[in-house]
Amino acid sequence: NPQPIINRLSFVPTDTLRLNAGSDFGYTVQELFALHLSWLHAWPAPVVNRPTPQGLGGNYRHPSMWATLGVRAGLPTRPWYQSEQSDSNQSWVSPQAEAVAFTIGDEVILPGVLSKKFEEGCRTLSRLAGTALIGIDFSRNDQGLWLMVGASPIPNLVLGGDRLLAALASAVS
Repeated sequence: NPQPIINRLSFVPTDTLRLNAGSDFGYTVQELFALHLSWLHAWPAPVVNRPTPQGLGGNYRHPSMWATLGVRAGLPTRPWYQSEQSDSNQSWVSPQAEAVAFTIGDEVILPGVLSKKFEEGCRTLSRLAGTALIGIDFSRNDQGLWLMVGASPIPNLVLGGDRLLAALASAVS
């Protein structure tokens, strides 16, 4: 019987490939990505965060796209700014979060500092993202208001505590 999977795969292992693939390294990595993607996508049991072409553990998005989805979901969201003076090495990095909410399917786990008014927006964001398990990052602005500042399909699960653990167990049973 196939077992359910909580997919946390963020990359294909390449250490040995780099040593052996030579000039075919790039091609080999793409083929391994495709193999992992098709294997996890076709798994006959529940998979939390099936892979997409944009990420093996769910759709990785640029912070500007998460901001756009946050606004569409009705969450108060920090605007995304980038200019030609912005550090291109930092363009995929979201700001540091002060609090993280989690979605697992329709269940939302909020940290104690966020009110229940964020629940529906988090649930909607998960639906818009097409990703069952996401961590949604929040920080306060200068006025002390909580704003969504990013999200991830591979969040730090430890921050979700026992409630997230129970929700994950329920999702794969």
